[in-house]
Amino acid sequence: MKKQMIFLCLLSVVLIQTVKAQENEISNKMSLGFQLNQYQRDFGLGIQATTPYFAQGNMAVRFRANYMYLEHLDTENLLDLEMTWTPYFNICIGLVGVSGKSAILCGYTVKAARS
Repeated sequence: MKKQMIFLCLLSVVLIQTVKAQENEISNKMSLGFQLNQYQRDFGLGIQATTPYFAQGNMAVRFRANYMYLEHLDTENLLDLEMTWTPYFNICIGLVGVSGKSAILCGYTVKAARS
């Protein structure tokens, strides 16, 4: 019972901090990131960059590049059945949108729905 009370207290502190953190505005600065990722059996390293938000603070452009390693059987030594890793890279460019804010489209104000 004591462990459950401690867990509930810690959980409530985390939830209160999360709700409080959502009151802050979204930063409108350039951001950079680094990630380790795995797509199926391919391991990779990547970087990403997000531009400052535009269109009244509702959109940004995100660029992501990954250096991946494809794990497969070595075709040069089929008798040994050894696995090898072949490097490749991929890139992604996309738009990031912000939800929950008012947006002005074609002169009309569109308010976010509240639940």
